Amino acid sequence: MRTIYLAALTVLALSGCGGPIYTRIDGPLAAPSFHFSGGPGEQPPCISHIGVGAGDTRWELESHLGHCVGVGQLDYGKAPTGLTEVSAAQPLSAGVQYSISIVGYGVDAPGGICNFVWRGGRWTRQGPHCAPP
Repeated sequence: MRTIYLAALTVLALSGCGGPIYTRIDGPLAAPSFHFSGGPGEQPPCISHIGVGAGDTRWELESHLGHCVGVGQLDYGKAPTGLTEVSAAQPLSAGVQYSISIVGYGVDAPGGICNFVWRGGRWTRQGPHCAPP
C-alpha cells in the first residue's frame, strides 16, 4: 500500500518544456471544483497524477501507464475520463489546510502544489501555484 504525504510531495517535471500548472478552487466544502490553467496555448494542462491531502491522502487519481490527460476542471470525488481513483475521496473539513499536488507533462518542479482551507464559508488559497480568485 502506498501512502503519499502531499504536503511534502515534490512534483517532478516530466518534460523540460512547459510551465507551472495553476489551480483555482471554488464551490462548497462538500464538493469543491478545481480549475487548472497553464497548458500550452489555451489547452488544458496534461495531467498524469493528482493528489489531495492534509498530511494524509484524502483523494488520489492517476492515469493509465503514466499517460497524461487534458484536465481543465476537476470536481472533487469525480474522476474525469482517463484518470482512475487510487484512493477514494474522503470528506473535507472546515479549518484544515489541504494541498493539491499535480504531476503532468511540462510541469515545472517543484510546481503544481496549491494549499487551500475552507474558512468563513469560502475557500482561501496560498502557494506559488494557486491562481488568483
